[in-house]
Amino acid sequence: MSTSDSNIPEFIARRVWWVIPLIAWAAVVGGSLASHFAELEAHSQRVAVEGARNMFRVVVLVRAWNALHGGVYLPVSEDLQPNPYLEHPRRDLVTQDGQALTMVNPAYMTRLISEQAKAEDGATFHITSLRPIRPANMPDPWEQKALQAFETGLKEAIEIIPGDDGQGRHLRYMAPLFVSKPCLECHAKQQYRVGDVRGGISVTTPFSQVDETIALGKRQTTIKHLSIFLLGAVVGFILLELLRRRWFKLNSTIAELKKARIDLDNSNQELRQAKDVAEAANIAKSEFLANMSHEFRTPLNAISGFGHLLRHSLNDPQHVNCLDHIQNASGQLLEMIEQLLKLSRADTGKLEQRVERFEVSQLADEAFTRLRVEAEAKGLAYRLQIDDATMPCWLLGDRQHIFDIMTHYLGNAVKFSERGEIALIVTCTPFEGGHTLLHIEVKDQGIGIAAEHLPSLFSLFHQVDGSATRRYGGNGVGLILCKRLAELMGGEVGVASTPGEGSRFWLDIRLTNA
Repeated sequence: MSTSDSNIPEFIARRVWWVIPLIAWAAVVGGSLASHFAELEAHSQRVAVEGARNMFRVVVLVRAWNALHGGVYLPVSEDLQPNPYLEHPRRDLVTQDGQALTMVNPAYMTRLISEQAKAEDGATFHITSLRPIRPANMPDPWEQKALQAFETGLKEAIEIIPGDDGQGRHLRYMAPLFVSKPCLECHAKQQYRVGDVRGGISVTTPFSQVDETIALGKRQTTIKHLSIFLLGAVVGFILLELLRRRWFKLNSTIAELKKARIDLDNSNQELRQAKDVAEAANIAKSEFLANMSHEFRTPLNAISGFGHLLRHSLNDPQHVNCLDHIQNASGQLLEMIEQLLKLSRADTGKLEQRVERFEVSQLADEAFTRLRVEAEAKGLAYRLQIDDATMPCWLLGDRQHIFDIMTHYLGNAVKFSERGEIALIVTCTPFEGGHTLLHIEVKDQGIGIAAEHLPSLFSLFHQVDGSATRRYGGNGVGLILCKRLAELMGGEVGVASTPGEGSRFWLDIRLTNA
């Protein structure tokens, strides 16, 4: 069907508009990618800063040890010359064997460690102060700004700067140095007091390894997001195409329905005539079933009766067994005919109620007696639960129909159970206007019923599945008859079940107090 002769919107019929959701999807994936990039950068920077912070702590710890011991002495060599900025009476010593030693104070040790770190991995430490003793310890502009901020309470300064050596970015970290009591031996003349900010140590580390890690993470993240984008685009294309085709199909179906409606309007008279014929045929069918059921019962009763007499005159066990099968089959057939007869009467409106006064617990005892015999034959446990607080409960209603529903529930419970317990639960609940709500419930632990079969379970000739029918028997008439009997009395039937755990069939009916 072309779009010109259909009611399909243009934006659905043409695929050009699909670029809009594609752009939206690209924006979502792009936003996620940018967010991941930012998080990757932030995480990598946090790791690098923590590394620089740990370097600073190690240097401070070494300086504290040096200061605590009043400095250390090392042999004078070409690489280690006396510190010209250290004013100390014992700066230079000579051992008894003629070895020249010089004192290495904390500041000098920091410079020596910085030189070695720079030679090994490119990291440098720079001890500096706003009032340095050594001119080379003068702060650069960044360090000066940080030192001034330390005076106001700043805890640390962090910055990532472009590299000036062609090796990429560098991380600069700086934290303050506070005056301790051992520091006053060298810095008392500068009028420092314990706890003052005397200066700081800046740590500069290469950021190249972190940049490589970030680049690798970005490549992996980009590949993942690109895969997600392509997958989403393909799935979206498929779904939109299915929507488009469904719309075409729906439009075609609507057109066909309009045509069918016209044809239906033209044949209404024929349909009404066919309906009248069908209703007449249904009535005739029900009357035929009623008549034939009566005719079937006569020979079946004869078969059952003479079979009972014949059984007492047979001595061959095999013959007795065959006769038992005949009697069981005739009994089942007779029960089926009775059910069909009641169902046909219900369909034709000829099934009447016989209202009488009855006591609920007595009715339950009668049904439970039949249950006990059948349950014991299969080795099943059984239980009768009656609300003693509301018994005796005398009501006015169709006792036989209620008994039929109750016994059919119990029969099904025994039939479809191989283990466990069958319970008959009966309660009477006072209702307004001189009425009582009678609740009858049969619970079993049988094979259970799948959820998809529950809505149609009370339909005519419904079977859960063929295998269950062959194994347990049944014709699908009993439950629909229970429903018709309940509706005739103004009641309601229902079921709840779990496969493998059992079922719960119930009847609720409101009756007049007797």
